[in-house]
Amino acid sequence: MKVIDSHGNSHHTAGTPEGGRFAPKANSAPLSQLAATSPRVTELREEYHQLWISADAQGMLSRPEVDREALARTTTDPALLAALTGDLRGDVGHHVATNPATPAPVLHDIATDRRWDRKYQDRFEAISHPNIDVATLELLWSRTQKDDPYIDQIREDMARVPKATGPMLAMLLRDRYSEEAGAHPNLPGPMLDAWVRDAELAHLVIRNPKLTDEQLRSALAATSEHLLDDDDSSWPVIVAVGVTQHPNTTVSTLRDLDRHPDAHVRNLALERARQVSAGSEADHGDD
Repeated sequence: MKVIDSHGNSHHTAGTPEGGRFAPKANSAPLSQLAATSPRVTELREEYHQLWISADAQGMLSRPEVDREALARTTTDPALLAALTGDLRGDVGHHVATNPATPAPVLHDIATDRRWDRKYQDRFEAISHPNIDVATLELLWSRTQKDDPYIDQIREDMARVPKATGPMLAMLLRDRYSEEAGAHPNLPGPMLDAWVRDAELAHLVIRNPKLTDEQLRSALAATSEHLLDDDDSSWPVIVAVGVTQHPNTTVSTLRDLDRHPDAHVRNLALERARQVSAGSEADHGDD
């Protein structure tokens, strides 16, 4: 028995020795549903199919003595990795998605796989992989709940994906108030600069590694008006704590926090100022 996946490809039934693998066919991989997608997505699908049909890879996987999980974890052969993606048993998918040698076309297939028995964690590991193509992320971002039952989870988790794009992060920050998106290094500079100066939003971006000492001071200044506000007093404290922990905060800024009304902030600033000063003296000593 064979089943048709979301891409229109024919597979053997899950649970059988060939479960999830492409069934033999004379025609090329159907691409009709990709007509409205980017040319790069079409290329990724075509490249994956060319890897998958490798006779050598399929021949190796047909041997009963082959440990597929071990092979998925250790092989550097793109064709073998492509052939293993259809195996949904055990941790094969996990090992393919986390193998440093897995190429973009194979990661694309895992990340966009909407079959019910494809583990979501495998998909997340694929989109977080250093080799993932941005076109794959953009395709996923364009999907709706009707297209993909995991789309809400995918969008929320996109804030933790190293290659997440600026527009994705901006939307997560604006629509979902995601602190992870606010701390992402790919967050657009203009948005970062605007939010760090907003008293009610600065706490969401205060951990961003691109912030300068000047911007950190702007965040402190923007939230200072709420220090005595019983309803909003937590915002300036969160921002001030973030400033004490930020790697770009200067000793001068830390010393200014000696006068902060929150004792916890004062203690953190004092300790961090000592650490930064000690590190600076050690660097000079090496010179």
